[in-house]
Amino acid sequence: MASPIPSSSPFTRSVVDSMRKIYPEALADKSFDNTGLLLEAPFDPSRRQKNSVLLAIDLTTAVADEAIKRRDSAIVAYHPIIFRGLKAITLDDTQQRSLLRLAQHGISVYSPHTAVDTVPGGMADWLCDVVTGTFQPVATQTHTASQSCNSKLYSVPTYPQAQAVPTAASADASQQIPHIRSTIHPSPAASIPEGFESAGAGRLVTFNEDQPLTTLIDHIGRGVGLPGVFPLRSRNRSRLTTFASVPSELSRQWKSDRESALQALHDSAKQGGSAMSPCAEAYQDGGVEVSVSEADRPVPIAVIGGTGLRELPGFTQVASLSISTPWGEPSSPITILHHQCKHNEKTVAVAFLSRHGAHHQIAPHEVPARANIAALRSIGVRSIIAFSAVGSLQEAIKPRDFVIPDQIIDRTKGVRPWTYFEGGIVAHVPFGDPFDEGIAKIVRECGHSLEGDGVVLHDRGTVVCMGKF
Repeated sequence: MASPIPSSSPFTRSVVDSMRKIYPEALADKSFDNTGLLLEAPFDPSRRQKNSVLLAIDLTTAVADEAIKRRDSAIVAYHPIIFRGLKAITLDDTQQRSLLRLAQHGISVYSPHTAVDTVPGGMADWLCDVVTGTFQPVATQTHTASQSCNSKLYSVPTYPQAQAVPTAASADASQQIPHIRSTIHPSPAASIPEGFESAGAGRLVTFNEDQPLTTLIDHIGRGVGLPGVFPLRSRNRSRLTTFASVPSELSRQWKSDRESALQALHDSAKQGGSAMSPCAEAYQDGGVEVSVSEADRPVPIAVIGGTGLRELPGFTQVASLSISTPWGEPSSPITILHHQCKHNEKTVAVAFLSRHGAHHQIAPHEVPARANIAALRSIGVRSIIAFSAVGSLQEAIKPRDFVIPDQIIDRTKGVRPWTYFEGGIVAHVPFGDPFDEGIAKIVRECGHSLEGDGVVLHDRGTVVCMGKF
């Protein structure tokens, strides 16, 4: 007797059907993207799984562990875990290992990605709402799991939270900016389903009057829960371009256009599950549980490794991210590492970037410093500990000693691009205290606790930077 043909669970099929109705796959940019049902796990009636969906931006090892522990039926991940065709599926690759484990536990994976960006009311329109002051954040529940910390060295982790901007019903409704918006790169007519006629990549916002750039930046910072964005151009502030994923056609167009273009950094705009909120709302009734991943959080701490430091021993790698920025590619893929805190047994996420590249192929004057910092910021990093191998001009500071600098003499100007503020953007940045004293204090405490192991740490010093850092 032939074995029955396996299929996914009825609940998973319902989730996929709903996602395809909300974000039609025909609207995704198939020139590079990979959307849809990426992993269809066979349904086993004897396995007790919940009718629940876990929403995430990236399907990391930590997110897979979370879904397995929760016994979810499906994961909806904004970014596809599979971008290119696979010649083999093995346990050696961390992403493929996650897929195999999820299939083993009956958990399917769906990715809408650029379909979310192009649909009317999707990510591009959400960014327009933020910029123009018509955005209201989705109410989220604060999870007690992240509210306590027993560590003597680390504070309680904090995550970006969107703040309300004025609405028509509020007393500050006058702060809403009158405007007209249009689609920059409409989807091909043949691919547009009924009801999605205005779909396409990117939105052009034309304000009735010129707007102060600070007002737009303030709206974006409050909307995405992060106090700052990176301006790309600023010649005519009556027009603004918003985007989530950037097709090559738009990249070429921006190089010649004169409108003011702002980028609310790609992943920052989606933190907290805002990209998936329509999916969550679609399942509020009927005993279905939809949750935003607790493991898929911004990574607040980063380490930049210099010569001789291309990895962090003792940390567990859970993901490797290839990120593009308006200033180019960073020196290397960003590795997401997990470390178990000895004080409270909680997992601490750390991002690691190799300054000179994965194979030490980037010379000091070629280090893409702006791209490195922008890429780290885009995943939530707010604190950076950077290592650099240098020579000493002080006899007391011997080879292999560590120094925590408190001042810097910068001799890199003219050697490479060195500022984000150009093309009409003027900013005055204080340089009297270039290093964060709060982070330095923590590093001093940790470093001095290791002095019995042969570590020599100097609390202060001045760096003369010739071409990297």
